[in-house]
Amino acid sequence: MMAPQREAWPQRYQIRVRGQLGETVCSAFPALQARVDGGDTVLTGVLADQAALYGVLAEVEGLGLELIDVHRLPLALREVSRLTLVAAAVARAGGGEQAEGAGALDGVGPAVGAELRVQVADVGLDGVR
Repeated sequence: MMAPQREAWPQRYQIRVRGQLGETVCSAFPALQARVDGGDTVLTGVLADQAALYGVLAEVEGLGLELIDVHRLPLALREVSRLTLVAAAVARAGGGEQAEGAGALDGVGPAVGAELRVQVADVGLDGVR
């Protein structure tokens, strides 16, 4: 019998919780964008791995929020492009070294470099080999 094939990460998720969350509660989910849909709040974003998904779900529980549903969504083209750009920046750092080292983002401009550093951390690609 063959073992089930594991899903590739990162993945894009949509998480619905009951109620309209305020700005302070939404700040507990920095990797996700929040929008109100009827009486619920929908949190959407790319999570680096299964541990990140479980971390978000634990935060939902810890805040006493009522979880309504969780859906995995296809990655949007802009997210795939962003991940490709981040992966290229990481590779440029020296075969998988963290993008902070070895001048990986030299020449891309300070604003873009800072954005890529944040994105590398957000999507968990800082240790990709």
